[in-house]
Amino acid sequence: GLNEDFADVDGTLLDVSAGLGMKLDALTVEGRNMTSREDLLAALDMERGAPILSINVADAKTAVEALPWVKTAKIERRLPDAVHILLEERTPYALWQRDGRYTLVDRDGKAIVDVPDADQSLPLIVGPDAPQHAAALFEALGAETTLAGRVRAAVRVGARRWNIYLDSFENGIAVRLPEGDIAAAWTRLATLERDH
Repeated sequence: GLNEDFADVDGTLLDVSAGLGMKLDALTVEGRNMTSREDLLAALDMERGAPILSINVADAKTAVEALPWVKTAKIERRLPDAVHILLEERTPYALWQRDGRYTLVDRDGKAIVDVPDADQSLPLIVGPDAPQHAAALFEALGAETTLAGRVRAAVRVGARRWNIYLDSFENGIAVRLPEGDIAAAWTRLATLERDH
């Protein structure tokens, strides 16, 4: 929920009544879905009862933004006794396969976390530099919605071009896209597909 406080995180936390000077009494968090509460509290490293002005907001921001799901964090003191955190979390955009491992990546090509197995709802991408180039690829492919809906995987070849797998990665149709003008080639394929 939005108003998570420090309840029972650490038995040694002082029970400080509000209004007893400017001490941290409440921590509110907005935008937290995938980031665990424990990870967030560990990154913040703040204790209830700490003088609120002694809290280093810049350090806290850096630590929270180092958490895997966090894209940006805004941390503000709300005097006299509260700290408010606004998180913007990353959205998984594709599943990057390398060495038999799967990693969720966001649209910016940033790796988020490793996952145990393939998530069928996300397109699979393969190749060392695939994450950085996937968004541009899928944008071009999205122009032909029917065909785009059949894309199961995209394999980056020689850091230059893509092979696209339709219907299934294992035994589907492989489409070798050219290096330049992906969109035109994809449109030609969609037209052929419709006509034949």
